[in-house]
Amino acid sequence: MANELAITVPALLGLLAYFQHDRHHDEDHGLKTDEKRKDALQAMQLALATTIKYQEAQPNGVDREKENELADLWRTAAIKSQTYIGEATPWNLEKATYWSNRLKEPDESLRERQLDIASVQKRIDDLILQ
Repeated sequence: MANELAITVPALLGLLAYFQHDRHHDEDHGLKTDEKRKDALQAMQLALATTIKYQEAQPNGVDREKENELADLWRTAAIKSQTYIGEATPWNLEKATYWSNRLKEPDESLRERQLDIASVQKRIDDLILQ
């Protein structure tokens, strides 16, 4: 009987250690995913806030350097949110494309595709509340 216990106990302890490690791995992965989701939301919020500031500062003028920066911010938000928000978020990428090609695309097309400031703010707010 003592011999059987000597063989069984180490095996059971090994199984216990394996499952505890696996559980901690799942918890760590969940925390990292939550962190990445928050990073994605912050990237979207930064892109939106910077866009609003630009539009307020340039009501009739054009600053192509700043618009290229906006395109980069929206592209970064699209990349970060693609995996961690749970949707492909092509609207982020569309927003980046818009700022890259702003001189070629009228503002009316933004409203039609719900890429205007109010629509984007609502999308981000909805994602934050999920």
